[in-house]
Amino acid sequence: MPTLDKFAAEYHDKGLVLIGVSLDRSAIDASSFLNKNDYDRLIALWESAIASQAVAGTYGVSAIPHTFVIDRTGIIRFVDHPMRLTESVLDPLF
Repeated sequence: MPTLDKFAAEYHDKGLVLIGVSLDRSAIDASSFLNKNDYDRLIALWESAIASQAVAGTYGVSAIPHTFVIDRTGIIRFVDHPMRLTESVLDPLF
């Protein structure tokens, strides 16, 4: 998450938006985690465990954390652990 938070700060003015799909048991747990760690640039989405597992299944997420970078046209440009996301992936998108 620190890597994503860093990129959120660096690329915010260029239009980067981070949306997190939480697998926490409740919306309060998801929000608490973000607040506790000062991840205020991340938009957290939370739904029931069934719904979040459906999202994970649809996108082939087998482990967390898992990051997708989707460009402005909806094309997935990166799929991997957030620690492997680099400027060389993001820069060409802006």
